[in-house]
Amino acid sequence: MPGVTPVFTMGPKRPPSRRALTVLMVFGGITGMMFLAASFTGIQRYLEFRNQGVTVNAKITNMEVLDGATNRLTQHLITYTYTDNSVTHTTSKEVDRDFFSQLGIGDTITIRYLEADPGQSTITGQGVEGSEWLEGIVVALLIGTVMILLPLTEIVSRMRKLG
Repeated sequence: MPGVTPVFTMGPKRPPSRRALTVLMVFGGITGMMFLAASFTGIQRYLEFRNQGVTVNAKITNMEVLDGATNRLTQHLITYTYTDNSVTHTTSKEVDRDFFSQLGIGDTITIRYLEADPGQSTITGQGVEGSEWLEGIVVALLIGTVMILLPLTEIVSRMRKLG
């Protein structure tokens, strides 16, 4: 028909399929559990160093800055040595920029190592003991909780519709 433009309609808006919602809920729940597990593992590690860690002095043997694409991605690494029962251990750890700028090769720092596993250590006030670590744990807990609660709210909503 001349002069008549066909009109295409999409039809009524359909809600997401049950399968898509189920997949989303399972993914969200698993992701949430992973974030929660990671945060609890971090807390356990912190407590292990705090309660069982042996405090000793360590000597800085190397310092290195690995440039990242942004300041936030730049890594400040120090390598240090310490002795446990006549065995010398060498470890490299990432530290924050301010702490790094106060140090030099040959300086002494305080570390904690695990007597049961003397090769595992942390720098006092950094890493496991630093505030940035705690912020990461809080973020992981929040994300994990949200990722679990989102699917649960959908399940509760469905149960109310059925009941």
